[in-house]
Amino acid sequence: MTVYSVIVHYNTSQPVCDLIESMDSIKDIDHNIIIVDNQSQQSEYDALSSFLKKKNSGKIELIQSEKNGGFGYGVNRGVDWIYNHRKTDDIYIHVINSDALVIDGTYLQKCVDFLQQHKTVGLVGPKVLMDDEKDVQNTILPITSLNSIINFKRKYSDINLSKTAEQPAQVDCINGVCFIVPLNVYRLVDGFCEEYFMYNEEQDLCYKITKAGYSIFFLPYKSILHYGAYNTQEALDWRFLYKRRNQVLFLKKHRSKFQALLLSLIFTTTSIPKFLMSRNKENIAWGNYIKQLYKAAL
Repeated sequence: MTVYSVIVHYNTSQPVCDLIESMDSIKDIDHNIIIVDNQSQQSEYDALSSFLKKKNSGKIELIQSEKNGGFGYGVNRGVDWIYNHRKTDDIYIHVINSDALVIDGTYLQKCVDFLQQHKTVGLVGPKVLMDDEKDVQNTILPITSLNSIINFKRKYSDINLSKTAEQPAQVDCINGVCFIVPLNVYRLVDGFCEEYFMYNEEQDLCYKITKAGYSIFFLPYKSILHYGAYNTQEALDWRFLYKRRNQVLFLKKHRSKFQALLLSLIFTTTSIPKFLMSRNKENIAWGNYIKQLYKAAL
């Protein structure tokens, strides 16, 4: 078997260099790394390229995408490269965030072993720790629906097996920070939908994998630290826009246009106080926010 780790890089050269260094702990498996640069600043790209030359590893490829098309776009370009250059049919794709560090190099082998032993499983995610190396990030997500959005805090809490699970557990969706999927399954469902740019693309992917007849599993194997896990503050920025816009998009794609329009109306109404009370000049424009919501719904 061969595992390809796919990392999307956008102006994060030092974190990516640190992540690659930490991957030296991955042993006893044919492990390769594909880094997709999503049109970073030249200085960031040069810094990463220089590091890789010094690393002098034949198992790392740095490729440049034609544009910054978002996270899913970057992963898809990496998978395309793997498919076009593969030397074996037994390939597994390991998607991992750039703001992570491997702390237990055995998890990849364990995850791949599980996938090989359970051919009806289409995607697995390991246990992810926050950067204090103690707290566990809840990487188990509900599939997007009106109910899960409106009652997200309760739903998110109710399905949180990340801290307590001692055995593999079937779930609806795994956070995109770290997961492993067979190449043939990823290609069967056409990979990430590139319409999302960032956020909610993992719900779309897991939903498609489930619809194709496969299941999703959380595996309680300690794997990585995720430095972005504590970033829970919500400003009225592009992240605020994409998180909501992409939930609307998911409903239109997989539920109904009526549900998508209804959610747009809910987001419009509930966001009014946020925009009225905020005085941050770096906020996204109210008009653009509303435009993007309803554009995604129609």
